[in-house]
Amino acid sequence: MDIVKGNMGWIEVVVGPMFSGKSEELIRRLRRAEIARQRVQIFKPAIDERYAANEIVSHSGLGIPSDNVFKAAEILEKLSPRTEVIGIDEAQFLGDEVVEVCTKARSNPCRAFSPSPKRLPSCSPSACAAAIPPSTPSASSKAKS
Repeated sequence: MDIVKGNMGWIEVVVGPMFSGKSEELIRRLRRAEIARQRVQIFKPAIDERYAANEIVSHSGLGIPSDNVFKAAEILEKLSPRTEVIGIDEAQFLGDEVVEVCTKARSNPCRAFSPSPKRLPSCSPSACAAAIPPSTPSASSKAKS
């Protein structure tokens, strides 16, 4: 695995078919970031009200609070400058613009995750993406590893 050096974060994508545990993996990664005392912001499309209105919930019932967005650009509008990790569930409902949002977020000190069961441009079917900017201690310590 190549580690990119410089002032860029990274995007992580978790892929898999429906019911394969993508949202559960997203929740697991976000909880680990919170345990590591990283500043986390979590988003999901407002259209996704399957289990809870303001929470990402896996099929097994595991959940984590989230903010609703109607379009991908709202993520950047709601993003706090201190955020280190961004989670996005069901990204396919936000359209192709979510790729640009993750790319922009990656340029800042944060990390983004996003599961989605449909194909994203330049991603595999069903994805969980994460943009992680490099200026955070967590990103720089990871690059040294």
